[in-house]
Amino acid sequence: MIPSFWEEKTLFYLTIWMCLYEFIFPIYYFQGIEEMKYITIITLISRLIFLCLIFLLVKDKSDYLLVPIINGTGAIIAGIISQVIIAKKGIKYFWQPLYALKFYFIKSYVMALAYASNTLKSNLNIVLVKALFSYKEVAYFDLALKVSRVGTSFLELISVSVFPKMSREKNIFFLRKIIYLSLTLSVLYVLFVEVSAPLIISLIGGDEMLDSVPLLRVIVLFVPFQILGGLLGRNSLIVNGYNKEVLYSMAISSFIYVITVLVLYLFLDNLSLELLGAVFVF
Repeated sequence: MIPSFWEEKTLFYLTIWMCLYEFIFPIYYFQGIEEMKYITIITLISRLIFLCLIFLLVKDKSDYLLVPIINGTGAIIAGIISQVIIAKKGIKYFWQPLYALKFYFIKSYVMALAYASNTLKSNLNIVLVKALFSYKEVAYFDLALKVSRVGTSFLELISVSVFPKMSREKNIFFLRKIIYLSLTLSVLYVLFVEVSAPLIISLIGGDEMLDSVPLLRVIVLFVPFQILGGLLGRNSLIVNGYNKEVLYSMAISSFIYVITVLVLYLFLDNLSLELLGAVFVF
């Protein structure tokens, strides 16, 4: 893994600077005032510009470094626009006393660890596939995950949007309606991908990636589970103070996933990519 990193260190550095977007984009503010339209509009505009520039500027494989440059530039511009919006609303930043920072750090570190555990599990898949298979299988797995996450990215916005309301009201009947809506939409998305998988793969990855169709049909099954877990975790457990329980569940699921993959690798002569995808889902 290290030699591969150093061979593409320029790509790595150009990609990682997009983390600045997470720092300067005040998603917490828009969620707090329940003005999610700003998040949707700014994100949509920046991604449409990114998509147009990709088609205009990227002509062949040698232009691959332009992708993180364009993506990162769009992300930074989106962050700056969001800062201008909150400045016009009269919001100003002030240095906070150490005791206030300590209070909020202690209050939120459990959730930070929970999300870190979930992110680690998601990204660990690529590392495991690279260790157990070849770069071709890594490309298959990565493409299948990206297509599946199109559905989760959209549907998780629902969970994030209702979080302030649930924090205030803790309305279980409202949460049920949101769960039914989200599960219905997620199942419809899964059915769409199951039926259209060959066409989706052909359009996004080209005909040479069609071997990833069976894997996509397996991995996309995780969409309803992730949406349900996010809704129950964020809008049911967290709003009622069960932060540590969320952390424990995420940590345990990540641990079980890694152990299961290792056991299958040791006891199966031929561990397939589809089986690894099934373990990830369930």
